[in-house]
Amino acid sequence: MLTPIEQNGAKRYGPADVQIIEAVGRMRASGYSEALGFTVYDTLIYKRHLEALVHEEVEVMMERVAGEMGTDDAADLLEKAVEPMRDLVAAMRAKLMIAELQARRAR
Repeated sequence: MLTPIEQNGAKRYGPADVQIIEAVGRMRASGYSEALGFTVYDTLIYKRHLEALVHEEVEVMMERVAGEMGTDDAADLLEKAVEPMRDLVAAMRAKLMIAELQARRAR
């Protein structure tokens, strides 16, 4: 999932890649260890589902703005919404996670 960027003959990671690396490090520090079977390959669960989500998001967006704005303007609009969408997805995921854990405890 990480995509290094070639700059002046050196490979560097962009801000999103750094956030991913830091998040995996924090997960490790919180107890998601390889000793328990958690590996970086578990992040592929997120990648698989997020790819489908992003594909559907862009499809809906492009359908809604078709004829209203060009592709560049639509891309700019999506870029402006990245942070709010990140917060929305994180909040909804947390809510769903808590509900799922409560349901499992109740069984």
